[in-house]
Amino acid sequence: MKRLFYTVILYLLIPFVLLKLLKRGMNNRGYWYRINERFGFYKKIITDKNAYIWLHAVSVGEVNAAVPIVLKLIENQPDYSILITTMTPTGSARVIDQFDDKVEHVYLPYDLPDAIQRFLVKFKPKMAVIMETELWPNLYHYTDKKKIPILISNARISDHSFKGYVKIKGIVSEVLSHVSMIATQSQEDASRLIKLGAVKSKVKVVGNIKFDKPISDSLQTDAIKIKKLLPDNHNVWIAASTHDHEDEKILLAFKRVREKCPDTLLIIVPRHPERFDRVYKLCVADGFNVAKRSDNGVCSAETSVLIGDSMGELMLYYAVSDIAYIGGSLVSHGGQNPLEAAQIKLPVVYGKYMHNFREITSLLESNGGSVSVENESQLAEQVINWLKNKKLRQEAGEKNHQVLMNNKGALDKTVELIKNLG
Repeated sequence: MKRLFYTVILYLLIPFVLLKLLKRGMNNRGYWYRINERFGFYKKIITDKNAYIWLHAVSVGEVNAAVPIVLKLIENQPDYSILITTMTPTGSARVIDQFDDKVEHVYLPYDLPDAIQRFLVKFKPKMAVIMETELWPNLYHYTDKKKIPILISNARISDHSFKGYVKIKGIVSEVLSHVSMIATQSQEDASRLIKLGAVKSKVKVVGNIKFDKPISDSLQTDAIKIKKLLPDNHNVWIAASTHDHEDEKILLAFKRVREKCPDTLLIIVPRHPERFDRVYKLCVADGFNVAKRSDNGVCSAETSVLIGDSMGELMLYYAVSDIAYIGGSLVSHGGQNPLEAAQIKLPVVYGKYMHNFREITSLLESNGGSVSVENESQLAEQVINWLKNKKLRQEAGEKNHQVLMNNKGALDKTVELIKNLG
C-alpha cells in the first residue's frame, strides 16, 4: 500500500520532473538528450548474446567507485557482458570516457512501474549491483519479482540520510526486503541498515571500495605532458570538485597565499561542467590571469589560475599538483572523495563539511596527512605552511598514501559477493 501511494505521487510529479530536466538542460544540454531512456524506451539494439551483469551508478562519484569492480568483472567474468546505468549526463560521460565500448551504457529510467519493467524486459539482467545505497521502491520490487538478485555495493548511510530514512522506515524496510546482499563500508553503516529493516544475515562489512581504485598506467606520462604547459618553478595548489559559493572562498584564500608565495598556480576544477564558464568569469573579475584547459591549458609566467574545464581528468590535475583542497567542504555539501589525492601522495586540506566521507577523513587526519579547516583564512594558512615546507608536505602525502594502502581489500570481497549472486 505504501509503494502504491508512492507510485501515484511519482506519476503526479512527472510534469515537474520534466520541467526540472528542461531547466537543467539550460546549463547542461546533456539533460535534453535521450529523454526516452528515462521512461524505459531504448533505441539500442542488443547484439551481445551474453547475459548482463547490471551495475547502477547514479553519477560521477558512483561511477568512479565502480571502476575497479567493472575492471575486475571484465577480466574475471568473460561469460557475462556489463551494463552500466547512470542518471546524470556527467555520469554517462564518465562511463563512456572510462570504458568506451567495453560495456553497454544507458540511463536508468525513473522509478515508474511501466518504465522499470520495460528496462528489465529489454536487457534481462542476470543480476543487479547498485552502488552506494540508492533505494528505489519500484526498481527493487520489480527486479526482485523477476528473480534478479540484488547486491547493494559500497553501501553507506550518512547521519543526514539515516534521520530521513527513519521517518519513512516502513517503505525503506520494504525496499530492503528485496535485497539479496548488502556490502557496507563500515560497521556503523551495517548497524544503521539493520535498524532500517535489512536482514542481518544479508549485511556484510567489506570496507570502502574507493580505497581500491587503480591508477591508470598512462597517468604519469600524461602528467609530464601537462606539466610542460604550466609555468616553470611554480608550486601547484589544486581546488578539486568545487561547488557553488565555494570558489569565492577559495579565491580569497588564494590571494593571501600569493602574498606569501607568489610563485603559486591554482588549478580550480568545478564539480559540474555547467559551472565552468561561471568560475572562469569569477576568476577574471577578481583580477587573476586565467587560463583554461579547454584552450589547451597553456599557462604563461603570468598565469595564476588554470580552470580545469574538462571531464575525466581530475587524477591528471592531482598528478601535477603539490597540495590538494577537497571541494564541497567549505559549503555544506558534505565534501568529495579525498582518496584520489591520497593516491598521488598529496597532502590534503578540506573544510569542516566533510560528513559524506566521515570515516575516511577520520583515518587520514589521525594519521597526520590531512587537515580540516574552519574557513578560508585557515585554509590559506595551511596551504602557505605546506608551500613553505616541502619536506612537511611530502611527509603528509606519504602518510595519506599509507592510509590508502592499509585499507585495501573491499574490491576482492565485493567481486566475490557478485560471483555468489550468480
